[in-house]
Amino acid sequence: MTLDEGQLKQAAGRFWTRFVTEIAPLGQHIIQNYTAVFESVESALAEVGVDFVFDVTAFDDGGGLIFTPEGDEEVARAIDVFLAERPEVPGWRIFGRRQPKSWHDALLLVGQIVEADLSDARFAVWRAGSGLAVDVVAAE
Repeated sequence: MTLDEGQLKQAAGRFWTRFVTEIAPLGQHIIQNYTAVFESVESALAEVGVDFVFDVTAFDDGGGLIFTPEGDEEVARAIDVFLAERPEVPGWRIFGRRQPKSWHDALLLVGQIVEADLSDARFAVWRAGSGLAVDVVAAE
């Protein structure tokens, strides 16, 4: 992304105008309209020259739009500028970072990926190189 802060604010204004008028109304039925909403957000971002990683999700009370910098500090600052321009959007929760998941939700998600019940999982953590390694052990 090569937009300076002023250009990013202008791009944000154009994006949020489109989001409010065209995309947000689809959020009333986000489950049925998931693909249309996702593709519309993707198109609107491309149209204004912004390439943020994002996801669309459903909450009990409406839609959710989540941008994520994927660990890139420069992108995180750009997302913050972009979101500072957003208006209130009734029926939508909009975040500039992935929201933390509960352990229960995280274990369900990982369990689905590895096709295992991790409800009784135990963890072993140790230093490995410049990071941490985690072993997950669960009964079959």
